[in-house]
Amino acid sequence: MFDSLRSTAKGIRRRSTVAALLVAMVAGSAPVAAEGAVPLQDRRAPPAIRPPEVLTTACEMKRTPLAVEVVANSMTHYPRHAERISSGWLIHERYDRQVVELDNDLREVARWGRKGPGPLEYRGRVLAFGRTDSGSTFVVDDSPPSVMVFGSTEEEYLLNVHRPHHAVNAGGRLLLASSLGIHEATISRDGAGERVWRHEDLEIDVSKEGKPSRYLLRSSGDGAVYAAATSQSAIWVLNGKGGPRKIVQRCVPRAWQEMHRRAPVFESGPFKGEKYSLRTLGDYAVLDEGRLLTLGTLHTNAQLHGSLELYNADGALVRAWELPLPSSARKVLDPYNPRRLLVWGPWKGEEHVRLIEVDGEGYPSS
Repeated sequence: MFDSLRSTAKGIRRRSTVAALLVAMVAGSAPVAAEGAVPLQDRRAPPAIRPPEVLTTACEMKRTPLAVEVVANSMTHYPRHAERISSGWLIHERYDRQVVELDNDLREVARWGRKGPGPLEYRGRVLAFGRTDSGSTFVVDDSPPSVMVFGSTEEEYLLNVHRPHHAVNAGGRLLLASSLGIHEATISRDGAGERVWRHEDLEIDVSKEGKPSRYLLRSSGDGAVYAAATSQSAIWVLNGKGGPRKIVQRCVPRAWQEMHRRAPVFESGPFKGEKYSLRTLGDYAVLDEGRLLTLGTLHTNAQLHGSLELYNADGALVRAWELPLPSSARKVLDPYNPRRLLVWGPWKGEEHVRLIEVDGEGYPSS
């Protein structure tokens, strides 16, 4: 991925505007086929799936408490964001403002970029990062939107993207989530193919949203691409036959269901009168056989706690567990080992990053 994006000018310390990486952001633009792209059979979304009653009542179902053990920690790292890679973790340091690679025991391996106004420096927020197929590290910055590639060669490319907030490498293609929807750039010798999935393609009514929907993107080893709308507590598979298909609707506590249907409004303060979105899905992982493990928040019996749920490939809820960690602590699932989560933020009086392992009756090990 990105290996074909070599600029003709010499040197790496500069910013390149490369047409091969421009992602069309005009809502409603027709998809353009590209070499190596998985064809989208039909852009029309199937009829909306009404959550089965078992999923709405599942919030009240008994959850098996999980035992938690800290298996590794780093007293010197405080992430803003984190992503799992095959060799460990990538984090964006809260204070140093660098992207740092940690191994599986949270020991530092390498650093990329830094905050600053120059080429290959982060001018604004670091929005997303990950690994390319060739092992390079890519970082998406928002000021202006660009992607930087750190590896045997280093380059930076401008993106014509409106407010991107997440990105993932999906089989050599860069998927970008933005305030307008989900966008794909397929890189090849002949240039880039462009495809846009709008909110409407996922049957998300943005008029009932507060802030624009935020998506978490994931891909699986068999080429499936997933998008979760955190404010909807729902997950879609994007490139299945027949177009985007909603496969998981997490249970929404009855007290919050109306908030999901109609965004609440700030009643006071500097944002008085503005709508906001309720976020009840924090993360998810794609496991083998198409199973999905979701990490979310539940509010039951006046208590706020974490919840882990396992769904089969058809989106049926199999089992659920309670995660005894504070909701204020950030958590990221490990798709290589679902028993492990990366945790940082307020927990037991500390905020540094820790790797925990959970165990409980029926919890998946792979």
